[in-house]
Amino acid sequence: MTTLKDLLQQLGGLHDAVVTRLTWSPGDRFFCIEVDDLCGNFEGLPEYPGAVPGRIELGDVRHVLFDINTSEPRLAIQDFEVEQIDATQYRSSLSFWPAGRITVLHAHASFPTVRLRPVIG
Repeated sequence: MTTLKDLLQQLGGLHDAVVTRLTWSPGDRFFCIEVDDLCGNFEGLPEYPGAVPGRIELGDVRHVLFDINTSEPRLAIQDFEVEQIDATQYRSSLSFWPAGRITVLHAHASFPTVRLRPVIG
């Protein structure tokens, strides 16, 4: 079973993906990150499958911390990491360039299956 942590490791922490939409619904305890290309970290490499827009949904959200101080018109992901806090809680942390961070404590996540092209030779 692939976890969000496994997916992010496979995709290089979503480095270079650009956020197209952030949705936080406190009443529904839901946080969603949509990006232009889940595989953007591999652009120009043989394993790059082409642009793969996608969304990662975090559910049963218990805490959200926004620490973003930039005048840039877009948020480009520097790194997206997930750590398990205990049996029922995870901490997802997104850092952006040129500056900023979002941290979300949540119980579960849903995300797409992404396959890179196999590199032959």
